[in-house]
Formats: sequence, C-alpha cells, structure tokens
Amino acid sequence: MPAPATGTPGSTAAGPRSSRCACASTTWRTLKRLDPLPDAENPSIIYLGVLEDGKTAVFLLDADVTPQGDGKCRPTPTDCQRLYLREGETEFFDIGGENAAPSTRST
Repeated sequence: MPAPATGTPGSTAAGPRSSRCACASTTWRTLKRLDPLPDAENPSIIYLGVLEDGKTAVFLLDADVTPQGDGKCRPTPTDCQRLYLREGETEFFDIGGENAAPSTRST
C-alpha cells in the first residue's frame, strides 16, 4: 500500500456524531494527518491522509467501528482495518462500545 500523501481533496465531510461528540461539518482540508475522530479522548477513527492520487482519503478504523457505504475496506470488507474513500463517496460509521451511539461520516 502506498503511503498517504500530504495533499487533501476539497470535498466536504460531516464529522462523526455520537453521545460523546457533536462534531460540526468539516472539510478534508481541515483534517491533519493522524487526526483522531471523533476526538482525541475517543479515537475510533484515525485520518491517515490522502494517497498520491489526491482523491483518496485513508482512515484507520478501531475494531469497534462498522463502516457502511461506498468506501473500500482493507484487508477485507468483514475485517475493515483501513477505509479508502474517494471524493464524492459516502460512508456511515457505527461506533460500538459501552457508551457510544451510532455515528456517521460522509464525503
């Protein structure tokens, strides 16, 4: 897998929402490489950056995260450790755990 580049696509994304975080709309331009989502205290998703194509964002997912949508899971759809989202694709994340509520993310 190529390492994510530092460039960012310009699509808009709605940040994850849960009982712990009511994140506002954000753009990929405001996310920095290795930013935790929904926040540093509850890092269920880590933004790894953008691939060299400049159109594919890569996210590292915690084992409690279940993605549903257009993104591509690696290594497999049933074992989604990394999620690849291209500009214009939409993804929803259910974040499990004792105190978490379902959350969403779309691009």
